Amino acid sequence: ILYFDLPSGKVVFEQKLTIASLGGSTYERATGTLLISCEGGIVFYFDAGARKVVKQKSLHKDGIYSVALLGDRMMSGSNDKERSCYYESGEFHKFFNARFAVFAVALSDERGAFSVNNGINVIDKSGEIIQKIKLQRDVVNYLLFTSGYLAGSGYNRYVYFWEIK
Repeated sequence: ILYFDLPSGKVVFEQKLTIASLGGSTYERATGTLLISCEGGIVFYFDAGARKVVKQKSLHKDGIYSVALLGDRMMSGSNDKERSCYYESGEFHKFFNARFAVFAVALSDERGAFSVNNGINVIDKSGEIIQKIKLQRDVVNYLLFTSGYLAGSGYNRYVYFWEIK
C-alpha cells in the first residue's frame, strides 16, 4: 500500500501486505476501511486513517477475484472449487459452492449477489438464496447494487440491469 503526497509526488507511507498477487479490493467510506484480497485466499482489512492492517482472514484455498464490504457484512468470490463464495454478516458466516469460479460479488443494504456460471445468485441478509438470475452463455465479472437495480457486466461485452424487488 502506497500513500502518495500529490503536491510533492513522493511516497509518504508504504506497507507491504503479502508477496502474493492482489485480487479484488473495495473501500468503505463510512469506516475508512480498505478491504484487499490476494491470490493466497486471504483478505486484509486496512484502516486507511490509522494506516495499518486491523484484521486479516484466510478464507479460500485459491485466489480471490472480488470482494464487497458494507458495515459488518462482507463477501468474497474465489476460484476455490469447494468454497467459491464467502458471506458474513456480523458473527454469522457461510460458504457457497457455486461449482464455478465466482468472479464478482456485491452488497446492498438488504441483499448480496455473486456470479455463477451463466448467472447470478441473489441472497438476503441471512445468507439465503432468494433469486437466481439466468444468463445465456455469459459469465459476469462485475456487479454493483444501485438505486433498486443490480448492475453487472460480462465477458460478452454486455452491461446488464436487473430490477431487484
